[in-house]
Amino acid sequence: MKNFIERFLNKDIFVLAFIFLCLMIAFSPSFLFDYFRHDDWASACWDRVAINTHHLFQNSVVNEFRPYTMIFIYYSELFTEYLSGAKFVKIGSIIILSISSLFFYKWLKIFNVNSLWALFLSVMLFVLPPMQIMASTYQYFFMVVPILLCSVTLLVMWDINNKNYNNINSIFAFILFIQFLTIITLYPLFILYGLIVSAFFIFLYYTYRKSNSDKNANRFLYASAFIIYFTAITAYPMSAMFVWFLLAVPLLLMIKAHNRKEIINFCLKVFTFSAATMVIYFLLGRIFAYVLGIDTDHARGMSISSDLSKIFYHTIDAFRISSNLWDIKEYFVTGKFFLDYNSLIVIITSFIAALCINNKLHYKNFKLPLLIFCFTSSLVFFTIAPLVLSNNGASMYRYLIALTPLIGFIFLYSLSIIYLYIVPKIKYEKYFTGTLLASSFIFMIYLSNQTLLHNIVIPNQYEMDYISDILDEKVIPKIKNNEKVVIHHVQGKVNYTRNRYSLDEYSVSMTVFKWPVLAQFVMLLKDSNINTLSRACFPSKWEPNHGVFKLNWGTLELFTNPAVQKENSVNKDYILIDMDKLDYID
Repeated sequence: MKNFIERFLNKDIFVLAFIFLCLMIAFSPSFLFDYFRHDDWASACWDRVAINTHHLFQNSVVNEFRPYTMIFIYYSELFTEYLSGAKFVKIGSIIILSISSLFFYKWLKIFNVNSLWALFLSVMLFVLPPMQIMASTYQYFFMVVPILLCSVTLLVMWDINNKNYNNINSIFAFILFIQFLTIITLYPLFILYGLIVSAFFIFLYYTYRKSNSDKNANRFLYASAFIIYFTAITAYPMSAMFVWFLLAVPLLLMIKAHNRKEIINFCLKVFTFSAATMVIYFLLGRIFAYVLGIDTDHARGMSISSDLSKIFYHTIDAFRISSNLWDIKEYFVTGKFFLDYNSLIVIITSFIAALCINNKLHYKNFKLPLLIFCFTSSLVFFTIAPLVLSNNGASMYRYLIALTPLIGFIFLYSLSIIYLYIVPKIKYEKYFTGTLLASSFIFMIYLSNQTLLHNIVIPNQYEMDYISDILDEKVIPKIKNNEKVVIHHVQGKVNYTRNRYSLDEYSVSMTVFKWPVLAQFVMLLKDSNINTLSRACFPSKWEPNHGVFKLNWGTLELFTNPAVQKENSVNKDYILIDMDKLDYID
């Protein structure tokens, strides 16, 4: 049995298959049910003619200088015109997360982590709330891809550090594939960029093939790491911070390593490279904004906050939320210090205890553990640097995509050190440890599954089913009878569960936002072969309490409450959809 497990864990395809199976089980509610949530409605009114006709194009490419956000959105939404198509994009996101998890497993193995422990970590750290949100929201496909790009970037940097040039052909093919995807968007500027980058790498590749020198190989690999990481940043900066989480592995595991100097040099090299790439991206974005006269002084703009108190408190709040790991119910503060920060206190205490134990077992001074603590603490900040340094004030789970697994890794690493130190060597220790890990493994996958089911899928389906029933009964028959309809939609509850667990991610209804309401109708009507002209998807009136859309099949009016609806009702022949009548889910 032992030999079978070892052979299984030595085959990447078997490990990938197992990870994929685990993530598919953990995230199964996301693709077993047809639903949209929050940002999923972004492409409802897109006519799918060209990439620059997407209504997010201007904001993503120009205002936020994130062209690959639009490119990855383009491919994920191009073939998901109907509600049922979203499940395939979500499965695609799970596949990318599974490959990233495999790379993390291989990364742990490089530093001599036990295969079973590495597999445990690779799954556990990929079913955390930020991953749940990204796997259950089909529009967030563009946020998932940079996680894979960061994993590839770090492995390329490791090849540079170890003068391993065996993967150059694969890296070259990977870069050309990204440029191919860029070019076939058929947008002129993307075509030009893709052709220039492709030509540059073809030149570097054939220079290396002509003369297999270290200089030519390193030139190619450094350029590859830069373009892959730059692509990750221009897709989603917060996901690109995943590189700092991956860098924590060699930092924490170098205590037992024999090549500590090599690992320290590698960490410094990656630190310098990643920070420099981020600075280059920021400077290019600011130059781009200056030339085009774009205002960057807003929440998601490329501006740096000058409010030091905001940076401090935002950082602490992000730490607090991430430290709860799988417990989404601890998102909001209670105002009681030890209730709000108990998880963070436990994790920091465990980490310090683990470093002290390692120091006692392997060293006689605190120089290296102190160095590890300082470097790891800096990584914790870097994982959320674009968030806390900007003018953005929110701490969404999707923003914590790198911080949460980093804190989870620190905690699980610390627990393993403490456990091995305090648990006595008993006869059945292996069975006890195996049972403990297996139980935790199964429970965390189950918890992730149930969190998604009860806090994302069921609330969103509950709302959509309510609207769909009214459309089927009162709206669709009239439209199919060539009658113009007038729909009055009144905003309802913030959430349909008894408690609100986060800002716009868990247990939050769509009616709390005005902008996705039209898209909700568009997609539900489309399933009945009633299409909405994309040029009609712009409001003729857009006030805080009242919005009006003049559509090819009728008029949709949005109201924030019944009083506003009664006050502004000019046409009495309307179909009322009062979301406030939709009660809490039992």
